[in-house]
Amino acid sequence: MLHTVALVQYIFTLVPISITVIYLCRIFYNKPLTTLWKESSPVAMLFVAIILMLGIDAVMGIEWILLLFNVISNDSESSALLGIPVLLRVGIQLLFAISNSAIYAQRIYILIYPLKPIRRANKVIFWLEMTITVIAAAFAVIPNIPSSWNFTPAPEGCYSPNCSNLLPGRRYSASTTLVLSTCTVLLGGSFQYLYYRYRTSKRSTKPETLKLHRFARYSFYIRLVFETIPYIIDTFFTNVVGVKIGTYIGPYGLVATCLDYCASTFVYYTLVIKKRAQVGNVNSLAVPFWVDVLLIIRHTLIYGNGIGIFVAFVERSIASYYAHNYELTRRKELPFVLLFFQHIFAAMLITLYGFHIISTIGPSLIMAGLNVITVLGILYLRFVNYARYKGDSRSSSSASTLSHRYQIVENIRSYRVLIPVTVIVMAGSIFGVLMYVSMYYVENRFFRSVMAEGFSMMISSGTMTVPLIAACGYRKVGTRLKKALKISSIKRMYWKRTGTTHALPSVEAPNLRIQNIRGQELVVETQHITTVYFSQLQQQWQ
Repeated sequence: MLHTVALVQYIFTLVPISITVIYLCRIFYNKPLTTLWKESSPVAMLFVAIILMLGIDAVMGIEWILLLFNVISNDSESSALLGIPVLLRVGIQLLFAISNSAIYAQRIYILIYPLKPIRRANKVIFWLEMTITVIAAAFAVIPNIPSSWNFTPAPEGCYSPNCSNLLPGRRYSASTTLVLSTCTVLLGGSFQYLYYRYRTSKRSTKPETLKLHRFARYSFYIRLVFETIPYIIDTFFTNVVGVKIGTYIGPYGLVATCLDYCASTFVYYTLVIKKRAQVGNVNSLAVPFWVDVLLIIRHTLIYGNGIGIFVAFVERSIASYYAHNYELTRRKELPFVLLFFQHIFAAMLITLYGFHIISTIGPSLIMAGLNVITVLGILYLRFVNYARYKGDSRSSSSASTLSHRYQIVENIRSYRVLIPVTVIVMAGSIFGVLMYVSMYYVENRFFRSVMAEGFSMMISSGTMTVPLIAACGYRKVGTRLKKALKISSIKRMYWKRTGTTHALPSVEAPNLRIQNIRGQELVVETQHITTVYFSQLQQQWQ
């Protein structure tokens, strides 16, 4: 597989891991682990498994990133360093899967016997969960323990534990995971059926019980998408086709698991922990949940686009500093690293705002500050590159090379696009800060609603205007647009004079006369133009 694709996937895993840590802190702040244990021991064990999973996934992701950057060598000395976290992850992943099955078993018991005490059933479910975890871990982990660590961890072209030599008994762990995933699907499907059968029953009146039912329903769909289906596809290709998917698409299992527990943590916080002003029927929580998801995506994209201007400024700064060899250096990973920084920073802003750690004006104020720095920095870079182009730095040995001058010209051309776009984004962010400040002093709800809707319309119009302005910054698009506007203005003037829309009179092209070196006119109609050229060239040599 491609080196860059694997690197992007490992860097991407740090995003859901970071988001999960933030939501876990928020959950444990409102409900400590002891409180979760009293309410539902399987849910408490699920969060214990999530904590262990995100810790080991973070270690694995960092190790493989260092391996891809050749900081960790791919030889027998690093096999134990890379192999031990993989073995631990196999056992912890089984605990994570069995914890989900335990939640479904507990929910099924509550639906069937809503009036019976749950304490005894929780004890039975817990001990069954621990027993099955130990047996499954022994069956899946022990065959993968190598007799010696004297081997190369990853063969050539492999950048994932899925295709590496770290799991010699891969079929045992894959079979165990597939069996547990199948059991999870069966228990989850049974729970879904019983939930729809008893959903109109009024026997379970506790709001916390209904919220946990809804969390179990969503977690079933999450596991079905991120674990069961990928493992079935992996097993099919490995055993039937004889192809290891990890060789082509990289660490898909690591990425899917990170998305799995990140989504589960987010759903639990949204449905169970997050406080709302009025909660009547718990079924009505589905609509606010999806509204929150859409709002998070929208705000992340809005702030991500604003941060993208700053990311472009950073990339142009690197291109200006290394102008002498920027075209020759390897920079395939640079766009993905900057893109990762762009979206993780935007997600962190939205998360801090959602948890009320920073005020409403905080993200807009940060964006305005970044945009002001970006505008000043781009203007400075334009001045520096233009000075280099004019010959202020000709004394350096690299300034006279063709690649250096070509990169300087490309930098100057890029500012035709960046400067107007950055100015518009900066003006919008400053206007947003002023809008939020003015809304604090407006007490009338009607005027505040009008101001908020006007600001939303401004953002929507900006998303349509900025791409057009960026496209006009390119030379070809701008030239064609100017020609089109010039022709339309000429037609408009002619229409005003004559009062009709007749076509303009055609302008004949000037009659160019081809002459030889003695000033004599050549007749080209009977002779091809290239023949005339070469004949004149021959006369010059003679």
